[in-house]
Amino acid sequence: MYEQADAVDVLDSIFFSLGSKHDHIRVAASKELYSIIVLYAQDHTEAEDIKGLWTDIFHRTFPITRSNNGYERLGAIAAIDKMLDATNEIARQWRL
Repeated sequence: MYEQADAVDVLDSIFFSLGSKHDHIRVAASKELYSIIVLYAQDHTEAEDIKGLWTDIFHRTFPITRSNNGYERLGAIAAIDKMLDATNEIARQWRL
């Protein structure tokens, strides 16, 4: 099961950084998000185990896609890009 309490601070930091006005900070945050997802999936090989993490990430991503802040929207795009990359990597690892 997804250990939400363990990941909240990390995800808070990532999603805060995704709203940065500095591109390199947004890119670094999106790469960190990718790493968190892939590493979590490596440790939790059942689809149900990773569902909680994805739910948390989706709930954090959706509001910033609709933000009035352009930097946050750019961060959302970077996050979604890395989420897609992570999905492909997980599928490759699980051979789905």
